Amino acid sequence: MEDSRLAIKRFTCIFLSTFFLLLCSLWSAALGEAGPPQEIETQKKYTKGHLSQETWVDASGNRVMNDQGYSYYVKNLNGRFKPLSITYYDTEGNLAITKSGYAIERNTFDGYGRTLSTSYWKDEDTPVIGPQGYARLQVTYRWRYLVSVEYFDEQGDHVVADNGFAKRVITHDARNRVSREEHFGADGRLIDLPEGYAYVTYENGEKGILYHEAFYDAHGNPAINAKKGYASLTQTYAPYARLLTSEYRDERGELMTQSDGYARVEYSYQSLQNNRVASEAYFDERGSPVLIKDGYASKQYAYH
Repeated sequence: MEDSRLAIKRFTCIFLSTFFLLLCSLWSAALGEAGPPQEIETQKKYTKGHLSQETWVDASGNRVMNDQGYSYYVKNLNGRFKPLSITYYDTEGNLAITKSGYAIERNTFDGYGRTLSTSYWKDEDTPVIGPQGYARLQVTYRWRYLVSVEYFDEQGDHVVADNGFAKRVITHDARNRVSREEHFGADGRLIDLPEGYAYVTYENGEKGILYHEAFYDAHGNPAINAKKGYASLTQTYAPYARLLTSEYRDERGELMTQSDGYARVEYSYQSLQNNRVASEAYFDERGSPVLIKDGYASKQYAYH
């Protein structure tokens, strides 16, 4: 009985030792096959000083795939060196779907070099939703002025992009100053942006001064722009377009402390003959001086 137990123990020890050595051998072999991490670098080509191709290669100069899902890309540049297309390939020269979900980006431009459209493609003929939630961007200008931005899906229908709207329409006054910006959903109706408003109106004066800015939701109610921290801004001016006051209000029309930490700011000037600011002072919604983010409630200027 003693001899049987001893034999079993010896067999178990030998089996475990052999198994352990086998695991170590397999592990070493795996490491040997993998080898040290590859050194990857990029090779770049330029067209008249403008980058037109970039390729990821290993230490031996062989193409490798990068962490974005492609080996190299090629830009087709126009006469202004704007990219009419950017095409991504794998190591064999086949189209590669990048981690952003497309293989080809195509662009059009106007005579000023401004982007008129951007579209994303799975292959030469198949549009695909790109990294910002749309398959095609269409931008329209009237002369020098932007009038609309639209997003479309693979079927050519309006789609709400990642920025929260399918179409933005910009209206200008008789002097081509922006007077209104509206945002619409895929159904053509006003849509509230993530910032909390659907459209904004502006009242402008001479020399580009802004008298009033107001935000509204899709139902036409005053709304706080969450990014700016207020629903409306009213500004007053002295002659020669010198800003005197800025007041920020909530959706009820009451003074409110906005994102910069104050509800009202007042400016004074050295004289009527120049535009040198003499002082600026900051107040909360109750009219009391308030410390702004820079750590002061008022500031005096001296000139030499």
